[in-house]
Amino acid sequence: MTIGRAALLLVSLLGAGTFAGCPKELRLGVDGPDRYMPVSADSTWLYDLEVTMLLGGGKVTAKGTVARRALGPRLRGGETLHPHALAVTLPDDATSAGAFVVPVLGLVSEVDYRITESGVWEVGARRRGDSDIKPFGTPRQIVPWPLDEGRGFEVRADDARLICLSRGREQISLLPKTFDDAIRFDCEGHVRGPEVFNAPELAVSLSYWLAPGAGVLKVDSRIAGSLNVRGEPMNLFLATRQVLREMNVKEPPTKP
Repeated sequence: MTIGRAALLLVSLLGAGTFAGCPKELRLGVDGPDRYMPVSADSTWLYDLEVTMLLGGGKVTAKGTVARRALGPRLRGGETLHPHALAVTLPDDATSAGAFVVPVLGLVSEVDYRITESGVWEVGARRRGDSDIKPFGTPRQIVPWPLDEGRGFEVRADDARLICLSRGREQISLLPKTFDDAIRFDCEGHVRGPEVFNAPELAVSLSYWLAPGAGVLKVDSRIAGSLNVRGEPMNLFLATRQVLREMNVKEPPTKP
């Protein structure tokens, strides 16, 4: 997995056990896991983005935004999925960080979610240049259900693995609003480093906060390890932070 693919696991934001079987789809519009990852069409979110990279003795920072928009339900392979479009904007003067910043956040333009009785799952993504969303080999749970404090779950990709733990509810003040019932998740694990830098494994840590009726409030991710750059070993530390700036979440349609 490249650093860019690691970020797909981290940023598009993130069950239980080893993902055996296919969980049953859940009816929307009730107090279920979709409250923590809203999927109603035309819901929008805008996040402030900050990236910091330390490589060897150098430091690069960049600031920008991440925009997210729910596209509404679509039928794929006989099941109803819920895509979100993603767009990353960085200023022109961030090009010095582009070798890492753009692959980390800018390659994924759409993510498919599955809502089931066991939670919310990322099941596929479209990268820039792809004609359509490509399914993941292993679905990735980002919202376990029910939301029990202390509950652990595993997130796997082809060559990455995270162990996540629900830390319970916290109060977070963002926008002109205080979210009294935000849920925090902390994850630790590893990802295979880019082969071009002879990096067999990089350590990954991730924290993210979700709130009912709002979705993702904040994401902090960190990747660290050793790279080989032109034959010289260098330590890498790459941190990204997304913080909600504004949102417009639509209520799911009611069913008779």
